[in-house]
Amino acid sequence: MRIKNIVIIVLFIYSQIIFCKNIIFDLGNVLIDRPCPESFAKIVWKVGPVTILKYIAKNGNVSVQMMHDKLFSFANLTLKITDTVDQWYSGLILTSHIEKTLKDHIDDCYYKYFFKNNQEKELLKNAIAFFNPQNIAEISGIIKEGLKVVKECKERGNIIFVLSDWDKESFPFVVKRLPELFDLFDKEKVVISGNLGTKKPEKKIFDYMIQHFKLNPPDCIFIDDTEANVISARNCGMQAIHHKKDPEKWWPFNNAWKRTRSELVKMGALA
Repeated sequence: MRIKNIVIIVLFIYSQIIFCKNIIFDLGNVLIDRPCPESFAKIVWKVGPVTILKYIAKNGNVSVQMMHDKLFSFANLTLKITDTVDQWYSGLILTSHIEKTLKDHIDDCYYKYFFKNNQEKELLKNAIAFFNPQNIAEISGIIKEGLKVVKECKERGNIIFVLSDWDKESFPFVVKRLPELFDLFDKEKVVISGNLGTKKPEKKIFDYMIQHFKLNPPDCIFIDDTEANVISARNCGMQAIHHKKDPEKWWPFNNAWKRTRSELVKMGALA
């Protein structure tokens, strides 16, 4: 009887090793909301309620995405490069440099025709504050459904990693702000583009993961909300899941994580 029990235990341990996967998580829109719902009051306060109301009265609705896109377009113009976002995420341009450049040039007469009207300029002028690394961290929050799946994956015996396009200045503040998430990962297994000089979907960043951690690509499952990144991971030999948001639900992305978890079960990472 004792021998039988030992055999069962050995077979169970062996099965866990056989089905153990390397699961690589993206952060933005997968495990982290940016901006998160609880940050809206902070955004309104920093941009200014009066400034926002003046903008709405003149131009209609305002959104964080609009401010983000417009500020990066202005950064492209003033920094005279084609894609500030890519260079920022790759660590080639610092957050502080973008913030300073925007502040230095937003009142220049040369750029006055970039803005629809003065109300838009004042709105964006105040929104520059969100290029401060600590402010970026302040508007970041954990997606609880994703957190639950990360815990499941780890408890199942899978090896978990992070591979995210994130700037290197704000990231330490984000890690400090969200210990419930980052304490689940070994520090050396958390990789961001800002420290590598490249970003997804470049092949170079996936090659780094494979070579640095000595991973067997077919044993890896990469989870990302951007299709181009998923395709690139597959081209490197990894399994990959496109974490799709439900267009009918804003917060939280319940259906997206239900679908993603189902895919993890099919791939043998979860039961």
